[in-house]
Amino acid sequence: MVQHFPTTKMQSGSVPAFTEFCNGVNDALTAEDLRERFSRALELNGVSGHVCYALDESENRSMLLSSRTGQGSAEIDCGNTSSTEFAVRGWDDRPYIVEVFHPGASLTREDEANLHTMSVLYLCRLLTLVEAKSDTQSVQLTTAQRRSLEFSEQGVCDLDAGEQLGISAFAVQVHRDRAQLKMSAGHR
Repeated sequence: MVQHFPTTKMQSGSVPAFTEFCNGVNDALTAEDLRERFSRALELNGVSGHVCYALDESENRSMLLSSRTGQGSAEIDCGNTSSTEFAVRGWDDRPYIVEVFHPGASLTREDEANLHTMSVLYLCRLLTLVEAKSDTQSVQLTTAQRRSLEFSEQGVCDLDAGEQLGISAFAVQVHRDRAQLKMSAGHR
């Protein structure tokens, strides 16, 4: 049984594993550390694994990564589990799905909310880490990076810059930070 929850239904709960995961996500984490932290939090919530998908314009799925919690093989045994899908819109404004596998037919509303919140935080932070790694290898600024930096130099707040660029304030901040990182790397 697959359940689907859009990000507009996201709520936060008070499960200790949820709190620990959310409080532990910071700029010091690597992509591997983040994946391990997410898997550990899922395991504490009784989840046996997860799969992340990117969606294209036709809503076709391409798998980004998967992980099984606990001991054993990296394959997820879907025969004895149910899955719940969480729709996530990344900071890059692209659609993604995080599917978690859990025993039993359904989750409590609080568990759904906690898993959804963790999935959104996990996927958005993971995308930021992956994009930052590949992006800093390029010396040229992208259009979004250049425009975000220009707005910042003009004293325009991230929210207003995001409205003008058609992206979120967080995306403006990420583009500006990457531009500054690239520019400082070019002057070494």
